[in-house]
Amino acid sequence: MNSEEQIFEKLKYILGDVIVSALCDPSVIEVMVNADGKVFKDTFEGIMEIGRLDSSAVKTVIFTVANMADTLVNRENPDLSGEIPFKINENVALLRFQGMIPPVVSKPIFSIRKPASRVFTLDEYLEQGIITAIQKEFIKDSVQRHRNILIVGGTGSGKTTFLNAVLSEIKGQFPKERIGIIEDTYELQCEAENKYQLRTSETRDMDALLKDCMRLRPDRIIVGEVRGKEANSLLKAWNTGHPGGLGTVHANGALSGLRRMEQLIQEANLTPIPEIIADALNVVIYITKSKKNKAGRIVEEILEVNGYDKQAQSYITTRIFDSEANYEFVAADKIYEVLEFGKEGWA
Repeated sequence: MNSEEQIFEKLKYILGDVIVSALCDPSVIEVMVNADGKVFKDTFEGIMEIGRLDSSAVKTVIFTVANMADTLVNRENPDLSGEIPFKINENVALLRFQGMIPPVVSKPIFSIRKPASRVFTLDEYLEQGIITAIQKEFIKDSVQRHRNILIVGGTGSGKTTFLNAVLSEIKGQFPKERIGIIEDTYELQCEAENKYQLRTSETRDMDALLKDCMRLRPDRIIVGEVRGKEANSLLKAWNTGHPGGLGTVHANGALSGLRRMEQLIQEANLTPIPEIIADALNVVIYITKSKKNKAGRIVEEILEVNGYDKQAQSYITTRIFDSEANYEFVAADKIYEVLEFGKEGWA
């Protein structure tokens, strides 16, 4: 048995059969262990409890992963973020690990996030009721027109998996385009023939990689998650010859996604310019957890960004879809007309 196989076997042993079985299940997105020892799995059908793990076992998992990563976890450094290699159905995947010990929690906890088991298409999202026929056609049209798309949602809402679906659509429509991908962990799956993927490290943050990315002549720039000062660099990139990009950001609504971009730029001690944000971001899609369908996810809102009104200090948007307002807008030769909710297809 080589050293890699020994690592896999050690991980399986300390995680236990319940967690290992969940990680090997293609429907599982994430496994979480709370301070009371309860183990939960998150699937496309929702979150459910699957067992319990003793507190000492949880602590052993965290310290074992820390040892594998050659890092230290103690009261002064009580949190651990990283990746662990894990063999799933004979394939090795990097799983995102987050562990915490006291004093920031009462008892040790951790979560393990899996990369998507496969790439879902927009057609499959339609079949599952996550998007409507109108939404699908609007997204396909946005891809064809090289519009920059920001996917917005909360933790566990399915932003990354949905971004993978849009990436698949890009590959289908433009198989020869060169795709540049930047992320913290390898989560995005791109089937394009001409692509490169950059990942952050201790010496290269997202902002630095964006500058590197532009030197590698991409047709489109894709960012797994915008969470810092790279927001400003990304807007510049999308505004200067790299249209058709994709990115995700944490926010609780489509318009909140635009405000979140402002906030991230401000947190980097820069002055956000809403006009630049409006120029760079053409479409904002808000996806969220929902009980409205079996998949447990739904696209609640799509905004088309048309500019910024300085006098009113507000973004000029067209609400393509809003489930709360009970209507959809459909593009037809750049003229928008209101359709009764539920009537699918182009006008």
